[in-house]
Amino acid sequence: MYLDASHLYILLWTVISIGIYYAYKRHGQSEYAEGMADAIVMHSSGALTYKIIVNEDGEEDIEIKINGA
Repeated sequence: MYLDASHLYILLWTVISIGIYYAYKRHGQSEYAEGMADAIVMHSSGALTYKIIVNEDGEEDIEIKINGA
């Protein structure tokens, strides 16, 4: 099989795109996990409080308050 410059170009950008997608996906998962861990620590220390309220449409919402340090 002969690969000319256009095939190599497409192959290169495919590999780069897959790498960027994988890195972005892993970064998002790590940021979500860190945010959840921070919220749990803030809640247990009392820095984060919340209450469930009912909005005008009858749906439940969460009102979050973060106390400054």
